[in-house]
Amino acid sequence: MIEQEIRDLIKQYCESINQADVEIAEKFWLTSSKATFIHPKGHEIGWEMIKQNFYLGLMQTMFNERILIPGDITINIFGETAIVEFYWKFDAIFIDGESLHTEGRDSQIFIKDEEKKWRLTHIHYSSMPVIGEREGF
Repeated sequence: MIEQEIRDLIKQYCESINQADVEIAEKFWLTSSKATFIHPKGHEIGWEMIKQNFYLGLMQTMFNERILIPGDITINIFGETAIVEFYWKFDAIFIDGESLHTEGRDSQIFIKDEEKKWRLTHIHYSSMPVIGEREGF
């Protein structure tokens, strides 16, 4: 039951990225200064930075279209904390019409808030592992 709730939140997360929609995101993010998001273009601290810099500043202004697809989802529940890991594929069209395809991995942390609703409080995402000799350090 709890695992399905978290899977539904991951679907909402992907939908918020695909639509670059802050209103969708506000339904599951912890909308306080304690939320954090580490990504290749920055480190957002607090919901306002996540909203302004990631959703509005990157997703809405850089891309006309976005498709984020998660896979190999692992969910570990520890009381009122859930740790999620998954691999993803991201296809997008830049504003100038050029296409982009990337693949990577996410770690996400969900907590239960005061109302006992699961909230996304932290994401750290990165590209796929670099496995060549003397690479990835």
